[in-house]
Amino acid sequence: MFRKLLVAALTFLLCNAAWADTGATIDIQGVSDAILDNVRGNLSLYQQREHPLLSEAVIQRLHGLAPEEIRHALEPFGFYRPHIDAELLKTGDHWTARYVIDTGPRIKMDKVAIELRGAGSSDSALLNWRATYPIQVGDGLDHALYERSKQELLQLTRERGYFSAELITHRITVDLKTYQASIELEIDTGPRYVFGTVNMQNEKFKESFLHRYLTFKPGDPYDARKLLNLRRTLADSDFFARADVITLVEQANDQQVPIIVDLEAKPDRRYSAGLGYATDTGPRARLGYERRRANTRGHHYNAFAERSEIEASFKARYFVPLRRPATDALSYSFTWLDENTVTSARTTTSVGTEITQQTGAWLRTAGVSFEREHYRVDISNDSNLLIPHVSWQRVHADQRIAPTHGWSLTFGVRGAREGILSDTSFVQPRAQGRYIFSPSSRSRVLLRATGGYSWVPDFQDLPVSQRFFAGGDNSIRGYAFSSLGPANADGVIVGGKNLLVGSAEYEHTLFGRTALALFMDAGNAFDNTAFHAMRGAGFGLRWSTPIGSVRLDLAQALSLPDRPWRLHLTLGPDL
Repeated sequence: MFRKLLVAALTFLLCNAAWADTGATIDIQGVSDAILDNVRGNLSLYQQREHPLLSEAVIQRLHGLAPEEIRHALEPFGFYRPHIDAELLKTGDHWTARYVIDTGPRIKMDKVAIELRGAGSSDSALLNWRATYPIQVGDGLDHALYERSKQELLQLTRERGYFSAELITHRITVDLKTYQASIELEIDTGPRYVFGTVNMQNEKFKESFLHRYLTFKPGDPYDARKLLNLRRTLADSDFFARADVITLVEQANDQQVPIIVDLEAKPDRRYSAGLGYATDTGPRARLGYERRRANTRGHHYNAFAERSEIEASFKARYFVPLRRPATDALSYSFTWLDENTVTSARTTTSVGTEITQQTGAWLRTAGVSFEREHYRVDISNDSNLLIPHVSWQRVHADQRIAPTHGWSLTFGVRGAREGILSDTSFVQPRAQGRYIFSPSSRSRVLLRATGGYSWVPDFQDLPVSQRFFAGGDNSIRGYAFSSLGPANADGVIVGGKNLLVGSAEYEHTLFGRTALALFMDAGNAFDNTAFHAMRGAGFGLRWSTPIGSVRLDLAQALSLPDRPWRLHLTLGPDL
């Protein structure tokens, strides 16, 4: 018995050894990409080409199946009349199977009928889906695209609250005689569900405050996008470490879907410390304290102290959330700043209040501050100003941190009136715009412009904080921070009434998150006289980080006689 088993085992091993030397090379011509992948996936001989038991008989049998398998692999892409030349060659113990495929014409769509029934028949989102359906009459048939679109429709109905939606008809008909195809889709959406009760509780906050984050109310039509925005808004509020929004469709009653918002609050207090460097300020240190919850109504405050080569500062702010706490807030502030630049020095103390509100697509900030300032330019002086101000800001981009397309615009006006807690009168509109576009997948163009104008009876009475200077990391590179502007008779830079600065920059990605940049900046601060633009140009490197771009630039001051070079290092978002 043992001898018989041993002989059988040896025979099996010898057979395996002989078959293992038999292999097959599969050569497929005429198709590529997804079609080639599908042909390989359906071709039995290709799948078994390296199998240890692949024998001559198996190869010939599988080769005989190949033409029909290839035809089936082409049909999902709309090719129903292919011509296939199949050839099987043997060289020694090795086989080569060659298939030359002529796909022939793709079958065209003769009819595309999509019918919406039920409450969703008038839903704008579903109507837009139907209007932009990717397969139209005259297009080639693509089964994969048809299946994806069908799933997109079902997903869209769920996102819009049609939880009982059902496909009544979904079929593709192929007529090989006329060589045309048709698609029929019919869906009954059923009723549209509505938002039911929203339970969002956290022991750290009053429920009435939390409900101010809602942009919908019970009874409104269900929309999953509003829930996604709610989750994102709560996560961005800095109050919560976790915000889970749960839809209880299975507990819906009379098409009312209960919503649970599970919130985990962040720690009450936060302390921070940091070291940094920028060429405008030099090395700097920062200490901070934040109280995320001053009470259960969402009040919070912070305080920061900072020291660098050119300034020392202390800033504190107290925030009171308004009706829409995600965007609207009332704040009170105190600021002390001692600054010494190459052109001026000042010590400013200010207190103020602001209201920030989202008005449509614009973020509006309006407020008033009282500022006391001791400053030195060519002379020393003291100033008291009560400054009302208002500004509007809008950002539109495909992504905020590293956009490939987008723009931002900020403009506003500030001023003071002599005799109303102010030593002088002035009116000052300011504006800044940025625009980014991408000529290719590996490049970006960044354009920037900043402008300001001052109306003031006596410029000597305008403190340094309200004068315009140019030069520096975010102004005209190649020049020191606030080193450019009109000068007095002694050549001392005293600042200007007006400002106009522009910049153009080209970035090209080298690898990963690293890019090379070429740039030119131009502009100046000036009075109501001839405008003399100072120019700077250079090159730099960019590193994209989750908090913005790290920019290392080497810039040349083109408008100075010796054209000196200057290094600039900054960090922040592009918009």
